[in-house]
Amino acid sequence: MLLSALNILGGYDLAKLGDRTPASMHLIVEAYRRAYMDRSDYLGDPDYNTIPAAELTSKKYAAAWRASILPDAGHALGLADPSRRIPATRSQNRRPPAP
Repeated sequence: MLLSALNILGGYDLAKLGDRTPASMHLIVEAYRRAYMDRSDYLGDPDYNTIPAAELTSKKYAAAWRASILPDAGHALGLADPSRRIPATRSQNRRPPAP
């Protein structure tokens, strides 16, 4: 989860935004929100769950998540809908969303 969040943040110049500024904290919070969403999707016994670790930690996957972060606003809604929050790079062999 930490590596996923750091990969998402890797595309931003946080030093330029400043230490603990609203802009930098916004990006950090949004990156961790996305990493925790992936964590909750794949949390479980690896003997019974397929965890695509290479995909979840890839730079391409992080870029897809990064594209979903609005620079000046949080996501009050929409991310709860799995069809709107999953980056297009995610494999299709995961459990289907709840009806």
